Amino acid sequence: MSLTNWNTSVANVASTEAASGTGLQDDPVNSALASPEAQFLADLLRSIQSNRDAQEAERKRRSEWEANVEARYKARIAEMDIRFTSMQQQIDALKRMVTGKEANNVPGPSTVSTTSSPAVPGSQTVTPARPSVPVSTATVPRPIQPLPQGSVYPPALFPAPPPDMRSSLLGKRTRDPGPAPDRILLASMDPVTAGLTEFHIEQWRKLNGRRKKDSRPTTIQTATRVHLLRVMGIASDKVLPASHVEDEPYVPGMPIKWVWDKTPKQSPHNGRMKALFIADLQASRSLYPLVAEQDFAYAVVDRAFDQAFVTFRQKARAQAGLAPETEEQRLEKKSKRARRANRKKAKLAHRVAARALVPTLQDKAFDGALELAMMSSESSDSYPEDDVDDNEDGDASPQKSFRVRGLPWRSQRLKNLYATLDLADEKEQKNKPKRGVGRKERRAGPDKEGEEALPPKAVPGWMVSKKFKDAEHEEVVAEVVDLPEVDWSKAPELGDESDVEDNDEL
Repeated sequence: MSLTNWNTSVANVASTEAASGTGLQDDPVNSALASPEAQFLADLLRSIQSNRDAQEAERKRRSEWEANVEARYKARIAEMDIRFTSMQQQIDALKRMVTGKEANNVPGPSTVSTTSSPAVPGSQTVTPARPSVPVSTATVPRPIQPLPQGSVYPPALFPAPPPDMRSSLLGKRTRDPGPAPDRILLASMDPVTAGLTEFHIEQWRKLNGRRKKDSRPTTIQTATRVHLLRVMGIASDKVLPASHVEDEPYVPGMPIKWVWDKTPKQSPHNGRMKALFIADLQASRSLYPLVAEQDFAYAVVDRAFDQAFVTFRQKARAQAGLAPETEEQRLEKKSKRARRANRKKAKLAHRVAARALVPTLQDKAFDGALELAMMSSESSDSYPEDDVDDNEDGDASPQKSFRVRGLPWRSQRLKNLYATLDLADEKEQKNKPKRGVGRKERRAGPDKEGEEALPPKAVPGWMVSKKFKDAEHEEVVAEVVDLPEVDWSKAPELGDESDVEDNDEL
């Protein structure tokens, strides 16, 4: 039985019960028996009705969803049709412009072949052999915009430069002034399509503008590397200039060259060029507007230069065909620097201890001479002595010594001070038992060069030689501190001040 027939039978049963309700109500026993069946039928009818309402609501919801999907699909198809129409109109406009230009460039006899005199029999047979060339001026499509007065050709999409134009040394060319190509193209369309095309062109320009990244330096490290390339006169670090010869002077206005084998402290030329570079970078801060103003301080630029110069030195070494430093070589250099620093500390400790043995050197004016920065270095590159002694086994073993590199700015009194302390320390060490082979011999070597040859800041004036001040070191004079005059009569060991400097360094 179908649901419709069953519903009809249920309705008939309900009507029959309603018609006979009087009889059931009169009989209390029958009313009690019929009450559960009537309740069941009522619940069943309510359930069927609610199910039917839910199905109807679902059908309406799905119909609305299908209508929305279909509307969006139709809108998308309409948008694509508009775009295709716009593209087709652009293509047609381009074709009309190109065809019109070719038609105007055709020589005169071919365009008037249909009006030729009948006396020429071959003119009627030659014309069909060139179907691509218009045979009449009536077939040439007219340009969309009116031509200017006196113009023979329609406006070109991309105006060609004149034949006599040549590129300048900077690669710039002067273009023929005229309407922009996109404006010519938009003028040939209807207003709706032209508006849509102009909108797409503007959106593309905005997107392309966002994609372009500002390549200007934003940090002082990047600005330092870029400025290094600028002062060297090169555009890239792929090919660095050759190393500079140390003794050759720098010509102002020429690109800067570096001694790639040495650091700014080891090479006087690199030290001077470093100071020149830092001053030039600070003066050229307007070239790097994205770098913070406080990053152009001397200390910050100095650290950035050291980092960049190390990188350039490594690249120059690689470009010269030299093998890069291995880990063992870097560790050896590090340990060598540590050994030199330890020897300077040991020298300072010996002199401080020897000062207690000399009563005339207890004045506080001599405290500044007993600092680590005032000590001369002892090179670990030792070399064998000229005289060789034989040991007990008869084998020749060279005796090694350290090379002491003095500081050229020391005054004679400062040298005498160190000589007095070293002599007192030597006498004290003779009375003590020796350990191992004892202290190695020291030999005087060449003076230091570059930044290492300059005195520390705030050095007392009596420690700096007058000869060094008068030579070429004006910046040293500005940093010298004038302390109260020392009573030199209490320290006769230091002698009188003299401008004549010997080559012995302590």
